[in-house]
Order: sequence, then structure tokens, then C-alpha cells
Amino acid sequence: MIKKIFLIIIIFSFLYECSGYKPIYSKKEQNFKLGKIETFGNEKLNKIIVRNIKSIKKTNKENAKILNLEINTKLEKNVKSKDTKGNPNKFEIKIFTNLIINKGTDRALQKSFNISNIYNVFESEFEQNKYEKKIERTLISKISQKLIIYLQTL
Repeated sequence: MIKKIFLIIIIFSFLYECSGYKPIYSKKEQNFKLGKIETFGNEKLNKIIVRNIKSIKKTNKENAKILNLEINTKLEKNVKSKDTKGNPNKFEIKIFTNLIINKGTDRALQKSFNISNIYNVFESEFEQNKYEKKIERTLISKISQKLIIYLQTL
């Protein structure tokens, strides 16, 4: 009985110590402002990325860096494997994003982000197209998160 009470006290003390937890990249204010954003490549995916990037909270600092972005996004769909008749069994969707950051000077930073997903073929083409769109949204959301984290670490 004493062991159980002691164990409960220890667990509550650890939980109490973790109450001040904050995610690393959830600052209320950023040390940069977004300037001009140019997009190239797949327009549909670029619109989603730009919308997600613009959702970053604005900064109130006067001396914040102004970042001009160039985003180039490319989507590829490849056959990953085929059955004995030559019909595709698995597909792979890859999204490539190249980010070029100009900080107001003639110095530019460049970063590439790649992400992919492999999935099985569906019986229905309608269901497969619907699933592909869902995969695209998920992958572009992950790329957007990586982009935002990269921008916050500059």
C-alpha cells in the first residue's frame, strides 16, 4: 500500500514538472517577415504551400529580416511494381520542392525538400484518384511544415 502511494506521488510530481512544456517552434512572434513569394512548377501544390506559409504569425519587430521566397514544386507519379501481366500493382507519388530564400542582400540560401509515398492500385479508378488526391494533400502538408520549421530556424 505504501509503495502504491509513493508511486502515485512520484508520478504526479513528474507530471507537475512538465506543465511548462512548449513546443520549440511555436513562438508567438517570428524574427522575419515574408516579402515577395514567387512560385514555379505545379500551381495547385504551390497555392497550398503559400497559404500554409502565410499562416505564420506576423512579427511586430522593426528590425525583422525580410525574406523573399522562390518556391519550385514538382509532382511525379511513377509505377513502382507490376504484376506478371504487366499491369501496375503499386504506384509512387513524389513531391519535390526547391526553396530559394533571398534575405534582401545578394546572398541567397537554397534548400530542397523531397517526400514520397507508395500505395497499392485500387479496383476502381475513381477511388484511386480520390486516394491520390488525399496522399497529395498529406504530402504537401508535411512539406509545408518542413518549410515553416526551416524558415523559423534562419
